[in-house]
Amino acid sequence: MLYNPNTEGLPEDRLKAKKLCHQISTCFDEREKSALVGQLFGKSDDTTTLNGQFSCDYGYNIKVGKNFYMNFNGVILDCGKVVLMPLNRLLVCDFC
Repeated sequence: MLYNPNTEGLPEDRLKAKKLCHQISTCFDEREKSALVGQLFGKSDDTTTLNGQFSCDYGYNIKVGKNFYMNFNGVILDCGKVVLMPLNRLLVCDFC
């Protein structure tokens, strides 16, 4: 099945992710930021660090392992599943 960004529910999911990304990008309290990332990502923990501006499509397709760190202006295009685990491994399970 081809990815259709206008499939029912997806525009609303992108808007929710956009709002969470904005909150994450402007938050300076680490505990609050960690909670926001937990709401956005499919899997993360309190060792996940996102610095500066961050953007993604949906968020719930992103799973990160322990001690995940992304520096400034991070972008993850997650119209398919994106799994980032330790030892610099990147596994993309679905394609869009």
